Amino acid sequence: MTSSNVRSLVRAVALGDTEQAQTLNDRLNDDERNELGVYGTAVLSVCLDHRFRDDSSRAAIDRFVEAMRSNYAKADPPLKVLAIEGVIRAFAGEDWILDEISPEDQQATQLPIIREIVASSAELRGRIDDVLTDADQLATAWASEG
Repeated sequence: MTSSNVRSLVRAVALGDTEQAQTLNDRLNDDERNELGVYGTAVLSVCLDHRFRDDSSRAAIDRFVEAMRSNYAKADPPLKVLAIEGVIRAFAGEDWILDEISPEDQQATQLPIIREIVASSAELRGRIDDVLTDADQLATAWASEG
């Protein structure tokens, strides 16, 4: 079961509440930071499945990445666009790409991608608690497989 701090942090990021997300991030302990990696991956998986369910082609991924590049043009630190593309392509079945992206860069892409997908989907914004619960169940299933 995901801690309430981690779940609340991801919820705040997904909904664009940067002030709340920063406050929650500052409160995380080391165990919760580790948990955030797994839970973030699970939330990302649920969001990517929603976003690319009907079209996970290179063209669809390219359009999404270009939108992120534009929307986060002034991000500080800047987004690593190739890492974002690689993470999305890995979820779409090209998992060998992750060998070329550091674990730190993989994790750094998770929350911005989640934010972009949720921001562009009224359905996900309206079901954010369901999305987070689905991700919690997915993370729990991964832990039981490990």
